[in-house]
Amino acid sequence: MRRILVLLVVAGAVMAGFILVVLPLFLTGPADGDLTGGNFPSTTKVNQPIELALGVDNTGPSTVTPVCISATFSPTATPQTVLFQNIDLVHFNGNIACGGALSSGETINIKVTFVPTQIGPLQFSFQLLNGTAPLGTPLTGQITVTN
Repeated sequence: MRRILVLLVVAGAVMAGFILVVLPLFLTGPADGDLTGGNFPSTTKVNQPIELALGVDNTGPSTVTPVCISATFSPTATPQTVLFQNIDLVHFNGNIACGGALSSGETINIKVTFVPTQIGPLQFSFQLLNGTAPLGTPLTGQITVTN
């Protein structure tokens, strides 16, 4: 009888340890995601919109909500819109555009439109955000802007 009682206490302690330590990691673990890009053009025209198709992949266990994209350019370009899944067209507010949610394991397509404002090499960087928190590594590239 005493062995059964000890066994029940040990089993209860193991289950309590699992519930208190491991289970919250599964339920509230940080979302992770990646931006992927296809073939980017090597050149574009100054002051004309260019659209880049990207993929967004939620590789983490949590839902990303809202899904946001930040855009930075060097020297200069004006980010205009992000089209999520060919459905939700969102304008940039400064350098960030947000739209919808992305479930765990889900992959969506987006199209980022911006206008280069200077001739020469244009470096760009797009960062996936969960609200304001960065996810994954930024997607970077360069396009030559011509007349």
